[in-house]
Amino acid sequence: MNELNHQNSQSNFRYFLWHSAFLALTTNFMDVDTVIPSLLIKAGGSSVLLGLLTAIMVGGASLFQLVFAGYLSGKNYKKKFLLLGINLRIFALLLLALLLFTTIALSNSLIILFIFLGISVFSLSGAFANVSYIDILGKSIH
Repeated sequence: MNELNHQNSQSNFRYFLWHSAFLALTTNFMDVDTVIPSLLIKAGGSSVLLGLLTAIMVGGASLFQLVFAGYLSGKNYKKKFLLLGINLRIFALLLLALLLFTTIALSNSLIILFIFLGISVFSLSGAFANVSYIDILGKSIH
């Protein structure tokens, strides 16, 4: 493994800036009052399901950060865990994008199920990646 020196630190910082731009776009798409909740309502979801979806999107990530922090705190190298979390988030977004293209062919119940599956994977993998993200970012800024 590479030692963290000034050059690696600068490189990590540039990668974090690049990642933050895409994260901002993704966050706007996944916000609790934009596209996904609207799709849930259009598919016939009730206000109870919308509340559950909001709880997963907002509270699920925060709650599971505590769980994942206990696991990741003892790891010396966190880059592979960060990449795993990011790749799982990409998978969840691809699942939701595929869902948007196939809504005509799916029943409303399947659309709602896939929304919850995609949001759950997105939120939990975000919580998993965030623990490593904050640790690596903190080491990059000195």
